[in-house]
Amino acid sequence: PNAPITKNGEDLFAACIRRGEDFLAVGALDEAMIHFEKACRIAPTSALPLYKLGTIQYRKTENEKAIDALVAANRLDPDNPDILNILGAAYGRSDQPKESLAIFRRVFELDPSHAVAAMNCGRLLLSIGRTEEAEAWLTKAATIRPKHGETLRLLTEARLAVGQPRLAIVSGESAILSDPENAGARLALGQAYLSVRKLQAAHEQLSLFLQQKPNHPEGLYFLAETEEKNGRVDVARALYRRVMELEIDPEFKTLIGLKTALTLPVINKSSDAIAKYRAIIDDALYALPRGPVKDAYTGGGLTNFYLASR
Repeated sequence: PNAPITKNGEDLFAACIRRGEDFLAVGALDEAMIHFEKACRIAPTSALPLYKLGTIQYRKTENEKAIDALVAANRLDPDNPDILNILGAAYGRSDQPKESLAIFRRVFELDPSHAVAAMNCGRLLLSIGRTEEAEAWLTKAATIRPKHGETLRLLTEARLAVGQPRLAIVSGESAILSDPENAGARLALGQAYLSVRKLQAAHEQLSLFLQQKPNHPEGLYFLAETEEKNGRVDVARALYRRVMELEIDPEFKTLIGLKTALTLPVINKSSDAIAKYRAIIDDALYALPRGPVKDAYTGGGLTNFYLASR
């Protein structure tokens, strides 16, 4: 009742939140922050403006500031799953996976329909190599949102990582149906087809992926492997050479060079020794760690978390 009143009868706190939301909706983050900071001064015991500030700071990759704001918001509203979800994302992107995972699990305890938290939990587990747990969490997320393309892409990658290529095909095909522009889903689906020697289907998906990302090392590598399995040695060799011309991990480059030198010239009449070398090299290539997943807002964060949008 005693809140300051603006000229149109709206209380000043609500006006600050509304103006901040308006600027946030059009991506004017700095302007939005001004109004949310003012709202914090007007109502220092309200979690809402702190939550909004933390969200903006997360989007600006000011991770420590985001954590501070979101921790403060969480103290004022401890069981708000959306505050917790972004706090978990900020911890994850700050390379604090233990804290991040605990928070995502807490979100899911509070709200078992919170597909975003389940997806974020699975994404982080996948990025740190805990693939079986990742597959379980991403299955939960996909059960809640069966047509969410990014969740299905991640589930496809997790199923590949745990050695379930046929299930990966199911989720990968669903990902493409749900989100035809999701290039990563095409890469994962192509890899799944390749794993079960559906070479024509693998070639189609990997070629479509490379139309979107023509110099992607993994896409070129898997297409080369597809051509290799089809017996098109010259095409495979040319693709492997394209991979080696890119800026890639030196160990990856060395192994591809070995594979090209030792196995491709005799691919169609390999001796047992050559086949053994090839298997060793392939296993080593698959064992190499992938680079970090790019962040949705910066293109360079540790992990691509999603905000608490339903």
